[in-house]
Amino acid sequence: MSDTESTSDTDSLRLRVVQLEELFSHQEHLVHQLNEAVVDLRRELAVVDAKCREQEGRLRSLSESQEAFRDPLDEKPPHY
Repeated sequence: MSDTESTSDTDSLRLRVVQLEELFSHQEHLVHQLNEAVVDLRRELAVVDAKCREQEGRLRSLSESQEAFRDPLDEKPPHY
């Protein structure tokens, strides 16, 4: 193997290492961005979940209060 072939191999390996390092850096950045998106979505989900639970409580409360105010004349007799 000549010196020029050895130099060429070394240069191509160095180029490949640089390309891999650039790719790794890019992937690392993307993972960081995706992690931030997941954290933001979890926060939003927690807010939506809290609002949903609040609405469920309100509906339950309204349903219970309407049962208390039913007019007995609106109910069907037991034989229906």
